[in-house]
Amino acid sequence: MQFFEQLLHNLGLSKQPTAVSLDPELLPFLEKLAAQEGCTVAEMAESLLYNAVHERRTAVSHLQLWAELTPREKQTAVLACLGHTNQEIAGRMVISTNTVKTHMRHILRKFNVGSKEELRAVLADWDFSDWLEGQELIDTAGDQGLANADRKPETD
Repeated sequence: MQFFEQLLHNLGLSKQPTAVSLDPELLPFLEKLAAQEGCTVAEMAESLLYNAVHERRTAVSHLQLWAELTPREKQTAVLACLGHTNQEIAGRMVISTNTVKTHMRHILRKFNVGSKEELRAVLADWDFSDWLEGQELIDTAGDQGLANADRKPETD
């Protein structure tokens, strides 16, 4: 790896180091991680920061995709992520299974995944458990659905 870094440096393409301040209480933890991974503290810090930024970008992207769903697609996605079958979703939402399948096709396309299992994996960190407590999936006014379906799911 040193050869490649030297080559980039000689070509003027190497990245410039960026200084960041570190909480002194974190330094021993960072040193321990670096020792376990067999790298320098700077390399470990860079790796951890890269991973954190990547995860944050992914979470923002998923929230943007979620915002593109219609309220009924959100309801369908919530129920699917909670493990319900298409038939169970249809019964809960008082719609046909064909309508559920249509909603799922739209959801999967928007999230660029091929199955409910993949959707569950993409949204695995989201907590949908409280969305259904005390909520009606339909009301007398018609297609209102879950009152919380437009609320952003909690992420850690």
